[in-house]
Amino acid sequence: MMCCLSAEAREQKQINREIEKQLRLDKKNQRRELKLLLLGTGESGKSTFIKQMRIIHGTGYSEEDKRSFVKLVYQNIFMAMHSMIRAMDTLKIQYRDKRNEQEHAALVRSVDYETVTTFEPQYVEAIKSLWNDPGIKECYDRRREYQLTDSAKYYLDSIDRIASPGYLPTEQDVLRVRVPTTGIIEYPFDLENIIFRMVDVGGQRSERRKWIHCFENVTSIMFLAALSEYDQVLVESDNENRMEESKALFRTIITYPWFTNSSVILFLNKKDLLEEKIMHSHLVDYFPEFDGPKRDAQAAREFILKMYVDLNPDSDKIIYSHFTCATDTENIRFVFAAVKDTILQLNLKEYKIMADQEAGGLSATELKKKRTFRKFTFRGVDLDQLLDMSNEQLMPLLHCRARRRLSRGLKRKPMALIKRLRKAKKETPELEKPQAIKTHLRDMIIVPEMVGCVVGVHQGKTFNSIEI
Repeated sequence: MMCCLSAEAREQKQINREIEKQLRLDKKNQRRELKLLLLGTGESGKSTFIKQMRIIHGTGYSEEDKRSFVKLVYQNIFMAMHSMIRAMDTLKIQYRDKRNEQEHAALVRSVDYETVTTFEPQYVEAIKSLWNDPGIKECYDRRREYQLTDSAKYYLDSIDRIASPGYLPTEQDVLRVRVPTTGIIEYPFDLENIIFRMVDVGGQRSERRKWIHCFENVTSIMFLAALSEYDQVLVESDNENRMEESKALFRTIITYPWFTNSSVILFLNKKDLLEEKIMHSHLVDYFPEFDGPKRDAQAAREFILKMYVDLNPDSDKIIYSHFTCATDTENIRFVFAAVKDTILQLNLKEYKIMADQEAGGLSATELKKKRTFRKFTFRGVDLDQLLDMSNEQLMPLLHCRARRRLSRGLKRKPMALIKRLRKAKKETPELEKPQAIKTHLRDMIIVPEMVGCVVGVHQGKTFNSIEI
């Protein structure tokens, strides 16, 4: 048939095939991309969360990258000291050392912190002297009455290290740098052949009008709220409570029609700062409905969580919540692992690894090969290793944090499943064959709440891998 076509027609047919192939590829890649929109009010920790994703799932920060943060660390120190010096006047707090009032404060205030690129000795000594002044310490303790960055104490306590020759910021220094986000920042990273495209937008009121461009095809809303802001006021308005503003924004976001089909994950961030602050600033003074004990961080954060969850008008929509400390890499690593699994499970139908639509253009042999079940792990243990374990070795795995959830995720009890697998291994040496997997694991079902689970068998369909 092809030989009957003219050269022009053959060329057109080839072009059409290439276009169709590219369209199929684009559609496939689009299915493999999950768009996560990171929202929250200013200084809730969104940019820090993005930095953690770069450390945990990206390339991290090279020595050259860290060097680019040196001047930003210096600027953060000057900015913090500027804020406290101004607050000393506003709050009518006296310096204990007259030299600090007459010389050091004036010297530091003479510097435009946004232009700082070096840390000269005279400024280092002035800032150290000011930070050691009991008057400044009192001013720091009253920081809820003015605007001061959360990282102020961290940097000022480390001033000798930061002022040393050849200073290179640590990862913690990088995480704590405060630079207000303006506009929209996207950070894509690849996990298990699926692209997570995380979008960070400015949280200040003036930046929120730019969010509308991010609303299309959002898989999940990740909303950050700072637990420690219950007693603070807005940068933009000194008579409005920050947490009330955050709650109002959260309610607006979860009721937007654009996000009807987007899952909502709530990060109650800065739990470390809450634990520190709750000892001397009582939640009931700002939220009279709180009836829990004073100086109890656990009771305080559970109350705050309930305030946010109660804003959800849709009883069918689940708000997935986590308490976080965005500057703690291990905490974020653990939390995001659970978040990733939740997102993948909630979107498994649309983004499943073995989608029937992917079959287009594949031969029967290629399709069969693509559907082959390749890997089975249980709590990180390979199948062969798992089946060789004794009951005594298995029980610690089954008594872990996820055991109850795991039990709910199976029609059979976990130990019964293990016994079936052992029997299957004896009867079917090549257990990796799809049919054998379907025969012996068809009882598995998907439960979104299950921690760390990517289901390999569901309703008779076989996927590339399974991890519980």
